[in-house]
Amino acid sequence: MLCVGALLYGFTEWLRISGPGSVLGEGGPVELAQLGLLGASGVCLWRSASRPEIRPVVIPLLSVLIAAFTRELDGPLDRVVHGVWKYPAWGAVIVGASYVVTHIDEVRSSVRGLVGCRAVGLCAAALFIVLVESRILGRQDVWSAALGASYVRDVPRLIEELGELAGYGLLLMGCAELGQATGDDTPARCV
Repeated sequence: MLCVGALLYGFTEWLRISGPGSVLGEGGPVELAQLGLLGASGVCLWRSASRPEIRPVVIPLLSVLIAAFTRELDGPLDRVVHGVWKYPAWGAVIVGASYVVTHIDEVRSSVRGLVGCRAVGLCAAALFIVLVESRILGRQDVWSAALGASYVRDVPRLIEELGELAGYGLLLMGCAELGQATGDDTPARCV
């Protein structure tokens, strides 16, 4: 948690000193940090997939991470062919959804075993931040209405990108915790 906080603080200081163009651009440090956090989360999930009791949950979650990682690569992939990132991202989601459909009983059993674990709460909070909060607070029309003539395009972009960064950091914590959690853990791990 301290590392993610330090990362966010570092980027806000860099932003204050250098301006938004040096921090928020495609291929900039915030985007690279997001990719790094997603990659590290994927490694944590991959390692925990060896545990049969949580594998049914890990595989679909890993497919979502692959889709998010591909989405974060939209800039470089758009230089090849505009919108091409969508195909591997949707492919990963379809593979994960197919796994859930074909292994529904195992997924249910695994979810029941993990439902009270901290890892699930961390992952759910992270997904809320990335998929809902950063999108809503990063909307240009909201900031345009709120700031009126003082509106600057970088404001919603900053809120969205740093919100995603925080969410991906929280997701990494949840994925790391998931590798340690099981339904029969001590109350410290599962409530």
